[in-house]
Amino acid sequence: MKCKQLVLVYCLVMFILLLGCSDKYGQMGENLPTVTVRDAVLKADLAGKEVKVEGKIITQCLSNGCWFILQDATGKMLIDLKFLNLGLPSRAGKKVVVSGIVTRQDDGQVTISARGLLIS
Repeated sequence: MKCKQLVLVYCLVMFILLLGCSDKYGQMGENLPTVTVRDAVLKADLAGKEVKVEGKIITQCLSNGCWFILQDATGKMLIDLKFLNLGLPSRAGKKVVVSGIVTRQDDGQVTISARGLLIS
């Protein structure tokens, strides 16, 4: 009887630990500056530079998870996942840290081309 209880406790502990794990995709850049969405949009000198931004996934591409919209306390921005060649499963509502290149489009839109994701 004790062996069965130990196995059950072990399985329960492993299940709880797995629930708390984060999903990591790509490579998170080391020693990158963490910026807000507002900074990425307003500071032109960040264009072409790799940064980190933190927030929450509020919506994402439904077909294969090729992009998502990140929101922080200062605004929202598109995170492009093409570079990662990633079909991200639905993660709406999850917290995320993104490392990537700030990209300014011809129409003025600012996006981040993700190089790494850490979702919790």
